[in-house]
Amino acid sequence: MVDLSKYDTYELIKKYRVYFKEGEKPAKITIEKYLKTGEYYAILKLPDGKKFSSHPTKTPEDALNDPVISFNVK
Repeated sequence: MVDLSKYDTYELIKKYRVYFKEGEKPAKITIEKYLKTGEYYAILKLPDGKKFSSHPTKTPEDALNDPVISFNVK
């Protein structure tokens, strides 16, 4: 069996698709848990290819409500 403790491993918690306008490609938001520290991150991928990541947080909800994510979704 592979020892995952020496690698940066993440657990996928939830995936979202956000549609801004009908007919456009959606923005994608994933919430991941960093297994070494137990902290949660939200990653926003916009349709134009830009990527944003939240600061490490204690809960998935805090990661989703991080200003970096919420500002770029609007």
